[in-house]
Formats: sequence, structure tokens, C-alpha cells
Amino acid sequence: MPLPLAFAIKQPMFSTYFALWFGYLAILLIFGLLLKKRVRNVDDFFFASRKLKASPMSFSLAASWIGATSILVVTDEACRQGLGSLWLVGIPAWLTVVLMAIALAKPMRRSSGFALQELLEARYGSAMRRLASLVIFWYLLMLAASQLVALGTFLKLFLQRDYYFSLIIGLLAVLIYTSLGGLISVVTNDLFQSFFLLTGLMILFLTLLIKINNLGGLAQLEASFWPYLGLFSNIKKNSLMALSFTLAWLISPIAWQRVHAAQNLVTARKGLWLTSIIFAIIYPIISFLGILGRRFYEPENEGSPLLAWLIMNGPIANWLKGLLFIAIVAAILSTLDTAINSSCLFLSREIIGLSQRNFLTQPLRFSRLTNLAVGFLAFLVATQFRNILQTIGLASEIMAEGLFIPVVAMFFLRGQAKLAGLLSLSLGTFFSLGSFLSGAGFIKVTWPTWPVSLPYGLALSLFGFGLGLLMAKLWKNKTTQIDDHK
Repeated sequence: MPLPLAFAIKQPMFSTYFALWFGYLAILLIFGLLLKKRVRNVDDFFFASRKLKASPMSFSLAASWIGATSILVVTDEACRQGLGSLWLVGIPAWLTVVLMAIALAKPMRRSSGFALQELLEARYGSAMRRLASLVIFWYLLMLAASQLVALGTFLKLFLQRDYYFSLIIGLLAVLIYTSLGGLISVVTNDLFQSFFLLTGLMILFLTLLIKINNLGGLAQLEASFWPYLGLFSNIKKNSLMALSFTLAWLISPIAWQRVHAAQNLVTARKGLWLTSIIFAIIYPIISFLGILGRRFYEPENEGSPLLAWLIMNGPIANWLKGLLFIAIVAAILSTLDTAINSSCLFLSREIIGLSQRNFLTQPLRFSRLTNLAVGFLAFLVATQFRNILQTIGLASEIMAEGLFIPVVAMFFLRGQAKLAGLLSLSLGTFFSLGSFLSGAGFIKVTWPTWPVSLPYGLALSLFGFGLGLLMAKLWKNKTTQIDDHK
């Protein structure tokens, strides 16, 4: 769809954005080259030598979480529905890290690998662990793809280049510095990027407040704005999205990886609590950016990203436009690099079983090659989807519908329930896979779309679990009767 005339970029500003983009990438690549010498083994590559302190862990996790959905999608939703947009990412993100700090940090630290996978194997068997690993890897791959979609879409507007060109140059830069420095590089770059992200958002928030005050004060906002300040507008759809994200993020390896990389349990919990404070501050600001930005957003430009429009044509200084451009790019890259590194970790450790493959004489080189392979797969997915929210929604759906029921149930089981776990995972995953194929246009079947599909998928997963328990009980009774006859 062609951009409105008022949304077009003038050539001088285009040249500035092009220079900013490649200058920023150069800095990230320099970080990767400098940090390469600190990566001596696979543990350094994936867990930053397990020496992260609370503050670096917190800011890195926050930067990884506040990605394309948080910045671009939430501000657009806030422009349409106000503070109700907090349910989209802000509330589930805050709730996830709080629950992790209270209940999950300790069991996460008990294992040198993935505590979740070990628990699943103990309750449901090794086949369940392998299938769950495939589901989680697919989630991480979709998460990386959602950030690539955002990066390609955003850069296309500013660099005036083809979507695929923008996609490729962004991905190549991330693959280079993540392959060189692993999680050490990711954390260092995320700290650097979080500075631009948080600084840019705070300055834009204050700038819009001042501009609105100069126009007559907040009281001059249209009366129609004030209903948008209600937190519970559009609550049915918003609550389903919040539930989908929370269920998925609680069992997502991204936060688990940071907890493992912390120095100890106390440090990990401090990092999670500090992250919750950052979320409690920054997510309301992101929503208010959408509400305040609506005052300046021209109706004919609806359909274009609000923040992109504000950077190009908003009532802000040119120096701030450059800072905001870097801030948005930083938000996307900080989530993309984390998703790729975690995907690589999961593919190497859980699916391929790198830690058990003694014949691999160069595991670090193999991990770097796996990192490149993950990036290529994410690129293929990103070419099929152009909607950021749809892509990340499908990612969370497969985790919530496939794994949530078995994960919750395993804490209440007294013994093994292999059949119940496998049926629950299989039915929930099959349903979410149908949503994915339908959304990608691969199948022409009427299928409930995310987030409306979430209750159906959860119900199907629960049905599979109950059916598995029943079948196992009937089989046990039948076996007992046969033994009695003997």
C-alpha cells in the first residue's frame, strides 16, 4: 500500500537515517568483535559465564522484552483504545517477571540445563521432553520472525528500500554480533541499546506533554479522548491476549536463560524485581505516547505506524527524531538478538543434544553455525507474515495451548502420566498449528483466529489430558484383571 503524501520522506532526511542506521550497526559489530575473545566455550556463548549481576541482567531482560510489539504495536493500540493497551504487553510482562521472582527462580536455578524440560521428562517421559522442545523452539523462532517483520517494515519507511533488503541487512548485522559474542555480546549490546530506548521514550513523552500544554493544556484534548483512559476498555479481547502472552512467557526460555546466567539465586531474584519496576514505569509511558500522539496524528495517515509518523512529521526537534529512530531500532534489535541466541541454545542443547555429543570436537563453532541457521529460518517465516501482532500472537498461542496444561498439571501429579501429557501437548499443538497455517494462507479452512482461538485450544489440550488419564486408568485396570486371572 503506498504511503500518504504527507508521510513521504524527503531525500536529505533519508540520507540522515541511512547514515544513522549503518553507523549504529557499525557500533554493534565493533562490540561483537571486541567481546569475541571473552567467549572461550559453549557456556560463555549461551550463559555469559554465569556471572551476570542484578542490574545488567535486569536492563538486558527489559531491553529484550520491550521489542516491536511493545513499541510499535502498543502505541498504535493506545492511539485507538487508550490505557486498555496495557493488557497487550505491559500487564502480562510485569505479571510474568513477578511470578518468576516469587515462585520460579529457585526451581530454575536447580538445574544446569532447562528445569522445565527435566520436570516434563520426569512426569511424562523422554518423548514428551523432545516434543516440548520442538514446540518451544518454534515459539522462539516465531518471536524472532516477529521482530524481523517489524525491522523490515520500519526500515522500509525510513531507508526507502525494499522490504526484503531492509530485512536482510538488519538480520545480517544481528547474526554477526550474536555469532561472535553469544550471550555476552547480546547482554552488552542490550545494555547499550536500552540507554537509547529508555532515553528516547522518556524525552518523547515529555516533549508531547509540553507541546500539548502549549496548545492549550491537557484540558483542550477532545472529550472523546477521556474514555480512552479507561483500563478496562475492550476487556474481552485484551484479557485473552494478556492470558495468551502470560502463559507463554512463564515457560519461555528467554527469561529462564537470564536467570541461569545470573551469579546466584539472590542476584537472579533481584534482577527480576528490578525488571518488574522498569516495566511498571515504562509500559504506562508507552501507552501514554499513543494517547498523546493521537492529538497530532493526522487522520489521513491512519494505518501508518504512529511512532514512525511522529518521528518523520511530528512536532519534535530534528535531533530528537534521530534519537527516536535509533531508539525504535534498538527496541527491535534487542529482542531479535535475544530470540536468536535463545533459539540457538534450545536447538543445540535440547533438540540436537549438543551437550551429549562428544564427537563434536568444536562445539563453539557448531553453536555459531546453528546461530546462522536459526536466523535463516526466522527470515523464511518473516517472508510469510507482515503483521507484527499476528506473528507474535501465533508464537504465544502454540506455547499456551500446547504446553500450559501439562506444565500446570505436573505440579499436582503424584506419578507419571505419559499418555495424558502426550495427548494434551499433541491436541493443543495441532490446534495452534491450524491457526498458524490458516493465518499464513497455507490452508483454506475456517479456523478461529488468535486471540479468540485461545480458549478452544486450551479446552482441547485439557480434554486430551483428561482422556489420557482415563485411558491409562482403564488400561491399568484391564492389566490388573488379566494378572488376577493368571
